[in-house]
Amino acid sequence: MTERRSLSALGVSPDSIWGDENETIVYAQALGQGKALIFRFHLNPNNPLGSLSSRIVSCYHDLEVSNEAFTFQNRGAMRNAIWSAIATVWPSCINEPAILEAGTVIDLTTYKAGEIVGLAYREPLFTQYIDLLRNIRWSDLVTQNHIPRIVDISEVVFLEAMGGRGCCKRVRVQTGLEKSSTFVFKGIDFQTYLQLHDDDDEFAHTMVETWRRSSKLVADMPPHPNI
Repeated sequence: MTERRSLSALGVSPDSIWGDENETIVYAQALGQGKALIFRFHLNPNNPLGSLSSRIVSCYHDLEVSNEAFTFQNRGAMRNAIWSAIATVWPSCINEPAILEAGTVIDLTTYKAGEIVGLAYREPLFTQYIDLLRNIRWSDLVTQNHIPRIVDISEVVFLEAMGGRGCCKRVRVQTGLEKSSTFVFKGIDFQTYLQLHDDDDEFAHTMVETWRRSSKLVADMPPHPNI
């Protein structure tokens, strides 16, 4: 709880934690200051088994270790360590111009002195994510004869995560006005793709197609006479 309070003091809320199919990575996403940042803990052979990243990966994926010091006592302790690490690097990461680039993930690394450093990088899987969306057309998302407003993702302020399947977040679009309306951002975002990704991306393909069909169903509905 202390770690969550540390995030809360920064105006940040923890969102979700998930791992990869190869059991070498643990991701975590946190929302704050209008941004949704994805962090990565990587099982790197060059890092000692007792490093923070290695311990988190070993605990999350329940990997066999030769010493209890190479993991966590329980998953609750692991989650606390994850959010604590993110709270430590958040103030420096949030001001990095690189986090506004599409497909950016922040790799968390610990040095010998115990210092936690966040390094932003472009996740190679982002290209595969974009490829999944190439067959989506405007007609799948927008009512006929309606001209959509296109905004840059940097103009979207994430307010909070909401329930529901896939990505669902309450957002506000920067308009320059003191007060602006809030919207629901619903779709398959990069976080959702990383959670679904496997070697053949079959499940991710299925989820994108399901989202496309449901969106098209709504877009094709005739307008209600009283609205």
